[in-house]
Parts: sequence; structure tokens; C-alpha cells
Amino acid sequence: MRAAGFDGFERGERGSTKEHLSDLEYKTQEEAKRLAEKTAAADEKSQTVAALDGQVEQRQGQIAVLDKKLAIQKKAEADIASLDDFGKTKNLVGQIVVKPDEVKNIKRLAREGAASRTEIYELKFALNRANHEIATVAKDRDTWKERYQSLHAKVWLFLNALKRAPRRVMDFLASVMREPPERAQPERSRRISRSQIR
Repeated sequence: MRAAGFDGFERGERGSTKEHLSDLEYKTQEEAKRLAEKTAAADEKSQTVAALDGQVEQRQGQIAVLDKKLAIQKKAEADIASLDDFGKTKNLVGQIVVKPDEVKNIKRLAREGAASRTEIYELKFALNRANHEIATVAKDRDTWKERYQSLHAKVWLFLNALKRAPRRVMDFLASVMREPPERAQPERSRRISRSQIR
């Protein structure tokens, strides 16, 4: 075959029972491979689209929060501007003229300010409590981390042995558990004889 200019062809294995595929079978097999590749690519793209949809929903939620904050900020700026304009109108003799809608606005702002004091106090209290809880949780986390590291230092040899030979380790443990527990042997004081001293 090489002499005829066909490179890349290998002779079949001796004694093999494999048969050549017909054109239709070969094309069907190749199309199945291409279909599997296209399906995998489509699945990957659909996962990407799903992830992007999740990000879009998250961004929309963030935009809604920012829109609400912006509306509150604009209302606060409008209230401050109306307070700045309060009392600027004077009559012919120089007395300050207060309009009924200005009085209404001042009363509303005073009520909101008084109500917000309680809310601010409650929020500060909740923030202090949350900071305390965070400190407690951080302390607990550090304690448990130390305990974990101490325990891991004690059992690392067992864990590594379990990874290397799980069946043998479990068989060994089963055999140990079948036997009665060992009793600690008290140390016996040895008498030293005169011959040992010399």
C-alpha cells in the first residue's frame, strides 16, 4: 500500500475476528460521533446560558435595590431643598411668611425624624448584637479549628493507611474489636540486687 502512495494504513491484527465496516456503517458511526460532540457542546452552551440567566436575575435584583435607594435619596434631597426654601418668602413689612403646605411638610419631616430615632436605635442595637454573635462564632470557629487540627495530627497515620489499604485496615480493626480490651499493666518496681549494683 505504501508503494502505491497510501500512507497511514496499518495491517490488521493476525487472528482478529474484526470485520471491515461498510460505507454506510462507517458514515453512521462517524455521524454518531459528530452528534455526540454537538450534543455535548449544546449541553455546555445551555449550562452557560443558564448560568448567565442566573447572573441576569441577580443583577436585576441588585438594580431594583439600587433604584429603591436612588428614589429614597432623591426624596431626601427634595425634602432638604424644601427646608432650605422654608422662610425665604417675606411680606411687605419683612415678616417671614410660612405657607400651609410648608408647615405640613415640616410636620411630616418632624414625625419621620422622631420615628427614625427609634428605628436607628433598634438597628444599632441589632448591629451590636450581630457583631457580638460574629465574634462569638469566630471564637468558636477558632476553637473547633484547633480541635480539628489536634485530632487530625493524632489520626493522620490511620487516615493515610485507610487510603492506601482500606480493606486490610478494616480487617485489622475488626480483629482488634473481636478481642477483649487490654488492661493497663501497672509498672512493677524492680528490686536491685547487690550483684547488679557492682
